[in-house]
Amino acid sequence: MHPAPQSAPPVPPAPAAAPRSTDGMSVAALVTGLLGTGLVAVVLGIVGLGRTRRNGTAGRGMAIAGIVLGAIATVTTAVALVALLLSGTLAVLLAGDTATSGEELSAPPAAPAPVEPVEPEAAVDDAPAPDAVEDHLLFDAFIGACYAHDPQANPPATTATPCYEPHNGQILTSFHADAGPFPGDEALHQLAEERCIAQVGEEFGGEIPLEQFSADWFIPTQESWEADDHREVYCAVLGDAESSTSLLIP
Repeated sequence: MHPAPQSAPPVPPAPAAAPRSTDGMSVAALVTGLLGTGLVAVVLGIVGLGRTRRNGTAGRGMAIAGIVLGAIATVTTAVALVALLLSGTLAVLLAGDTATSGEELSAPPAAPAPVEPVEPEAAVDDAPAPDAVEDHLLFDAFIGACYAHDPQANPPATTATPCYEPHNGQILTSFHADAGPFPGDEALHQLAEERCIAQVGEEFGGEIPLEQFSADWFIPTQESWEADDHREVYCAVLGDAESSTSLLIP
């Protein structure tokens, strides 16, 4: 009796291969490449590519993608910078050509004229002599001003003059005429005669010494009355002497 043949023991199944891990540098290269970080993605991709080759980890494709995306971003940035630099340089050159086109240039603004110092108001004796006038107040009169009156001239002439030069008249006081329309020369002369004889007399202590002096006055013109609202009447003293070189009333 032959023995039954023995069967071979069953072969156990081979264990399944463990999945490879993904390299972190490769993942970082892909992410930074997508973000357009340029050289950062290129550097991370190169490092990740070497790690996948050395360690056998997954992520080779991610590393390569990161390198490509980083290189594209780097080139794009470089081109943009060059274009921006060239455009700025061109603008400067064009502006320089426009500014130096020769006859088109305007002259530089002139320096402001120096401001003359304001001198203090001149003393009565230093007052300049304006043009000859008559009874109307046609010059800048002021209290203390001297003038020369020539009744022999045709017409009689009255000229403001410094008090150190020959003169026979001096303004002593003034008063402001009432507001309203211009009353006319005759009415103003009547008003000036009444007021000035009294005011000049007060300068002499109550009464004018008629053997030496007489009252005189200057009235505003209708033009100054209406245009400048100038209504000042100036009262003066007129000496009988032909000329004096000192104040009639110090």
